[in-house]
Amino acid sequence: MQKEVVVERLDKWQFPHKKHIFKKSLLALFKEIKKEDGSEILQKLPKAKNRVTARIFCKSEHAVYCGNEIYRSFFQVFCQDKVKFQSKNNDGDTISAGNSILELECSLRDLFLFERPLLNLLMFTCGLATQTRSFTSKLKVQVLDTRKTLPMLRTLAKYASFMGGAINHRWNLEDMIMIKDTHRLAYQDDLDALLKDVKKLKIKKPICVEVETVK
Repeated sequence: MQKEVVVERLDKWQFPHKKHIFKKSLLALFKEIKKEDGSEILQKLPKAKNRVTARIFCKSEHAVYCGNEIYRSFFQVFCQDKVKFQSKNNDGDTISAGNSILELECSLRDLFLFERPLLNLLMFTCGLATQTRSFTSKLKVQVLDTRKTLPMLRTLAKYASFMGGAINHRWNLEDMIMIKDTHRLAYQDDLDALLKDVKKLKIKKPICVEVETVK
């Protein structure tokens, strides 16, 4: 049998192409917003260039904050005017209900444009990190995330799950050889024979075997 491979959690989140990765994800995800729609029309109001201050507060108890770098990229993608934002929280911090998440200073026209997408993004990243933390804080095993995320959201989802305490598993199919139940069924559950044939392929990638029991 092949020696067990232990997946270690890194101290810091890493991505093979992490330069501008959040910005690229957000550009792809929200490209439709830039079109001429209701938000665009409201930006032409006389007071649209006025500066305003906005605060976002936490609604849930024991929520996990996630996304400082994501939100910075978000404002770079969407905003026409200068945006100042600050948060007293670091990614991975636990926030109680009623505490401030973000404080913004921006123009009204930018606020009209990004208000809903920003709230959706906050709920997605913080919600996923919070849900992940609910597992990792109770289980006595390593929790690995999945590559099977919503379209265009894989990078954001994996960052959020990491901040919740999970280990980033495969980013894509090329990262490792995953032997699943269908492969084992083809070999009448003879795992030794299956692994022997896989090794004959001489593919220099980690091999992971999916199981249904720890026995």
